[in-house]
Amino acid sequence: MFIRSLISLFRVLKSNDSPKQLAWGVALGTMLGLIPVNSLFNVFVLVALYFFNVNMGLALLTAIVYKMLGVILSGFFHIIGLYLLTDVNFLYPFWTALYNLPIVTWTRFYNTVVLGSFLVSLLLLIPHYFLAKKLLVFYQNNVRNMLVAQIKKYKITEILQGSNIFKLVLKVLNWKNKLKG
Repeated sequence: MFIRSLISLFRVLKSNDSPKQLAWGVALGTMLGLIPVNSLFNVFVLVALYFFNVNMGLALLTAIVYKMLGVILSGFFHIIGLYLLTDVNFLYPFWTALYNLPIVTWTRFYNTVVLGSFLVSLLLLIPHYFLAKKLLVFYQNNVRNMLVAQIKKYKITEILQGSNIFKLVLKVLNWKNKLKG
């Protein structure tokens, strides 16, 4: 299972998607993972994933990782949400107006964990994008070529590349890519 996930990750990183598409996938996946599932905010993030040309695989993988982190950080999110909902007096009219709007209440902003996680994920959106983009460009320019060179050094690689099964697999993969493109 772990090896299959690792292979999927390398396949996504090897894809022809630009670093911008991959980085937005990471950034929106972070939001999707940190915000609790039962909030309309997640629907907004899913719509953004659908309409913007981002890598869905990397977004979902990032969401899974951050979902686990979100569970651990829910106490921190609660503190932030509680502070904003109860201790910042000048926001009371704003919260009341939002609560009285018909669809906005489905976002569950009045839940301290939802509000705190939404705010933190919104604050992390742009830094995650730029950090992911920088790391992905570094990976695509340096690490990927180094890994390919290391793998090609092994004798088993030469044997596999010369086999008919390997050639058949390459044909099938190229055929799949032509169907997608």
